[in-house]
Amino acid sequence: MQTKTITVKEITLGNEWYDERNKRTIHYFNMKCITDDGEELEGQFGTTNNPQTKFLIDNSYEVDIIEREYNGVIQYKFDYSEAQGKKSKGTRASNNANKAASYKYVRPRSEIMSIISQSSYEAAMILCIKVSNNTDTKITNHDQIASISEKLCKYIVDKSGLNSVECKNAVPLALKEANNTSIVLQKSLKIAIMGLELEGLTLPEGQLLLSTQGIVTLTELITNDINKIANSL
Repeated sequence: MQTKTITVKEITLGNEWYDERNKRTIHYFNMKCITDDGEELEGQFGTTNNPQTKFLIDNSYEVDIIEREYNGVIQYKFDYSEAQGKKSKGTRASNNANKAASYKYVRPRSEIMSIISQSSYEAAMILCIKVSNNTDTKITNHDQIASISEKLCKYIVDKSGLNSVECKNAVPLALKEANNTSIVLQKSLKIAIMGLELEGLTLPEGQLLLSTQGIVTLTELITNDINKIANSL
């Protein structure tokens, strides 16, 4: 075994192995690197994480290099040296502490969903009132309001990313981004409902404004306008 400082140049996913004893999957990655004395090496390292953050492209690490021979071919296995392991452990602990502080106030998915459901029901109620007052269609059953509310809610949830695997698994960053997106969408929906007061407001392709799809279309247009304006400033 040798201990050298390497600079990572390329990493690709290799194979994986399930550790029955510890009930975990080990992911093996192929890595190309250059040692501090200019030697180019190719080998593997293992980690329980995929995607992995153990070795990053263009970063330098002190590693133990284990050399093995299989069928006459020399193969290398890389792992942190004892010093690098302590250094990386400290860095991870610091990063985790910073992340924990950053995500301390991230709303759980259930709370976000509840807020979206309430705002969607409010929008559905206003839309139903407008439809009843301005068309021949009369809303007489609360189930009709609930159905429209559900469609509006589903639009916001799907569009914001709250149905992603990451959000359902309570990944803080994913929840934070989805919540931020949902806030813009809810605001856009409220503005779209306000647009019902405008006489002569039309939608593309002759869609009816006083309809669930019409409100969704207008919400989409307003969201795009809001993002476009914000990104241009």
